[in-house]
Amino acid sequence: MNLNQNILYLFLGIIIFSSCEKVVYFEVETQENKLVVNSFIQPDSSGIMTISLSVDPLAVGFENVRVETAAVSIYKNETLIGNFAHLGDGNYFIDAATINPQPGDDFKIEASAPGRETVTAETSIPSEVEIEEAKIIDTIFVQVSYSAIDSFGNVFVIDTLVPHYKLQITFTDPVGEDFYSLKINYKDAFSETYTCFSTDDPVFTLDGDYGFGGENDGLVTLCDEVFFTDITFDGTTKTMTLSLLEIPTDFVLDPKFVLRLNHLSEAYYKYISTSSLQAGNQDNPFGEPVTVFSNINKGFGIFAGLNSSVAEIEL
Repeated sequence: MNLNQNILYLFLGIIIFSSCEKVVYFEVETQENKLVVNSFIQPDSSGIMTISLSVDPLAVGFENVRVETAAVSIYKNETLIGNFAHLGDGNYFIDAATINPQPGDDFKIEASAPGRETVTAETSIPSEVEIEEAKIIDTIFVQVSYSAIDSFGNVFVIDTLVPHYKLQITFTDPVGEDFYSLKINYKDAFSETYTCFSTDDPVFTLDGDYGFGGENDGLVTLCDEVFFTDITFDGTTKTMTLSLLEIPTDFVLDPKFVLRLNHLSEAYYKYISTSSLQAGNQDNPFGEPVTVFSNINKGFGIFAGLNSSVAEIEL
């Protein structure tokens, strides 16, 4: 068989196999877009919620939209107390005087919209877990090492001591399973921002979100709002020791740390925990799929209660 014959057979084979190509169309049953409700309720706060439609990943040409035609009722201890008003763009509101949430109150919402299945959800207001004491007990110096490059391209390591406040927070946990979050802000007369803190308290490592690094003497540094449970101190008085970067307060008006301890309903904690895991796995091709917790019956989202205790430390 000569070269020309080989080329001819190859050409015929390409034609034959190309002619066998077939496009297969199939139908996929998409899911009904359901109402998504998000609302948190606590004492001394008005009721605000957003209502939108869920997005079916198999639906074509559908964008996530806010629902502006919903009717939303709220019940307190099984009694209808009012209806939410639409503020625009799927945001709904009811004033604090109407709901007047107190520890132990049970709330239920019912939301409906034209062409959508009615959804319901229930939650309770947890008790206030008071911050009994918050104080700075010492100023400590933390060794920090970092590398730098000089003008000749030489890399060198600098060791320095950075002053930190040693802070203690004390509160008493009720008997039974409880859920919390802690947030510490620095605030003065002109600004407010969250404050990072370091700690070796194992309570912050139990859900796997916060890892203790061996390079920092067993300390973990946490920023913004952090979440934890009472599994290690159920029914006892808990004292947390934290380390916060010392902030220069010369020529600053009214500097302070504002500490907020939130006592959360179980639904709130599960929603935050699962949504954080989902966000953490979003760009990880090896991460396991995470379903965000929802307590909205026949829909999606969260309706949850919380109660806050606030303490301030003047600087």
